[in-house]
Amino acid sequence: MWEYLRALQARRGMTVLLTTHYMEEAEALADRVGIMDQGRLVVEGTPQALVDDLGSDVIRIAGSGDVEAFVQEVERLPFVQRVAQADGTLQIGVDQGNRRLADVIGLAARDGVTVREVSVTKPSLDDVFLKHTGRQLRDR
Repeated sequence: MWEYLRALQARRGMTVLLTTHYMEEAEALADRVGIMDQGRLVVEGTPQALVDDLGSDVIRIAGSGDVEAFVQEVERLPFVQRVAQADGTLQIGVDQGNRRLADVIGLAARDGVTVREVSVTKPSLDDVFLKHTGRQLRDR
């Protein structure tokens, strides 16, 4: 279907309005993206500009303990660009994820946070949705 929509857009110069819950689909097809939350537009732009606004990398941490104290501490680190929490997971935007991971995990341990899961990824439109709505997208 993606190829058909791209071809239609290119051949006819049409504007195609697509609604989707699949951020990969939006990222692949859209020239511009608008994210809606509870019936209102919360952010709009090109997929790349929205993702670039998040920074270089995202460290995701799921854990237990004094997470609030950890969030306050991690927000003060000079390389941290943003912190978002949703569904028991912290998403920490940093300049260089692989380089900063040890510092973030060390701070979690000092703050009494037990880390259950951790990953480092490049940001995506899913991360943009989380930043602007405070929760992860779920099909209902």
